[in-house]
Amino acid sequence: MKAAVLHAPDKLLIEDVPIPTIKEHEVLVQMKASAVCGTDVSIYKGKIIPNAYPVIQGHESAGVIAEVGKQVKRVKPGDHVIVNPAIFCGDCFCCLRGLQNLCVNGGLLGRDLPGTFAEYVAVPESSLTLMPQHISFDDASSLQALATVLRAWERMSVRPGDRVAVIGMGTTGLLHVRMAALSGG
Repeated sequence: MKAAVLHAPDKLLIEDVPIPTIKEHEVLVQMKASAVCGTDVSIYKGKIIPNAYPVIQGHESAGVIAEVGKQVKRVKPGDHVIVNPAIFCGDCFCCLRGLQNLCVNGGLLGRDLPGTFAEYVAVPESSLTLMPQHISFDDASSLQALATVLRAWERMSVRPGDRVAVIGMGTTGLLHVRMAALSGG
């Protein structure tokens, strides 16, 4: 399969690599769309260092299930899915307390684990969200950024008439501006 493999900062090459093999609890997803975000650029530039080079970049993505492991119950080949890029084990101290974002055995696709700038990626079933077939893969690949923004707004208290400052007008910043407008801020 083809993949965008980062060998060092500013050294990204399109290469032929083996299709990942899946474990019993994993799913092989054929990538249909993978967005590029600021984290990807920072990893590429060497501002964020991956666990090891080379690494396949990419983490905001959507695709179609190509294969499922023997223990997979919730999804099947052909399903359209959004991939959660934060991989967690489900068994460590943090995971057992609902803090999967702090998993000591997990990591981020495209930084700590092979990412989604590839034709296929292997991920745990727990990292997938089924998506309706009427949503395009391009739109779905941006939903991870939107989910991050919505989570931030759930934790803030912005009322009509409040002033809001958004610093940075990338994708996430623009989504925050839209949320501020919708909130009356």
